[in-house]
Amino acid sequence: MNWTRYEDQKPAEGRHWFRVDPKYYADGWGGHLVEFVDVMRQRGAGLQTVLSPGFDKWDGYSVHIPTGIEWHPVTEEEILSYTNEALLDNKFFRVPGLDLKPCPFCGGQPSIEWSGRYITAPIWSRKHISIECCIPKIRFWEGDFNKLVDRWNSRKESPDEQR
Repeated sequence: MNWTRYEDQKPAEGRHWFRVDPKYYADGWGGHLVEFVDVMRQRGAGLQTVLSPGFDKWDGYSVHIPTGIEWHPVTEEEILSYTNEALLDNKFFRVPGLDLKPCPFCGGQPSIEWSGRYITAPIWSRKHISIECCIPKIRFWEGDFNKLVDRWNSRKESPDEQR
């Protein structure tokens, strides 16, 4: 997959994968690159209408996009693989290279959830991150993403895992 710098070419209207340089969000994701889906849409910007992503910031004078944003189109298969809640919440994202152990109770692949500081907050201004799986939900809330991953992955191995 090829990533395009936002400054070089803006994406068309619709859903796209975006990523921001980890330096932009400091320790919020433990230095991991986070890729997320958001929508490019027409929005009012003063007396004009502009095409911009859902994570833009309007200051009353102009629309601001963080520098260093890269994007590429979302495939139809990717959209179909996400739940309706994720699509509605615009919270489908991935952390490439992240190695999480399977859930110790159901054996399933855990998901990473995040909540922002305010409604429609961009992913880099998150307040809480959790790793979740099965019902009832197992949640590990942490401010430090690397601590969270270490907590999820640090557990005694079952006799089946030791073989």
